[in-house]
Amino acid sequence: MEYAIDKVAIGQIYGGPGPNTPLNQVIPPGNVGYQPFNLYPTPGNRGDQAKCRQLLAQAGYPNGLTLSYVYRNAGNHPAVTQSVQADLKSCGVTVKLIPQTSADFYGKYLSSRAPPGAGCETSPRRAGSRTGTATTAARSWSRRSTAARTARTPSTTATTTARS
Repeated sequence: MEYAIDKVAIGQIYGGPGPNTPLNQVIPPGNVGYQPFNLYPTPGNRGDQAKCRQLLAQAGYPNGLTLSYVYRNAGNHPAVTQSVQADLKSCGVTVKLIPQTSADFYGKYLSSRAPPGAGCETSPRRAGSRTGTATTAARSWSRRSTAARTARTPSTTATTTARS
């Protein structure tokens, strides 16, 4: 589903191409470890809905699917979420939006345990985990991101992540 996302449109929400050129990776140019790399290249970073539809069909979703998407309802997050929702709709993915305050977003959805029916992955609390801290949120995001990257290959089933 990463192929569906128009990264340039998201950059426009945050002020345009000058300060917001799509990075396509974690390390920006000029930093130690930077290597030009784009795991999901699309023409002009504008998305490739045909490729998204093709990969969803190969993953067993030829008619698309419906997902829940939890997001923060402050700042630019609603606009980014609506952009992502429109991009995913163009390749057959219906997104049910679930707005949350920042406190609930981090406390309920990026903590060790999500509330019942939240539509998020849950995992048992690890000994020594610090619920609600950046460490726990990053660990939770990393697990979901790994699952999503694995799911984007044609030989596996589709998995999604909620990004903010």
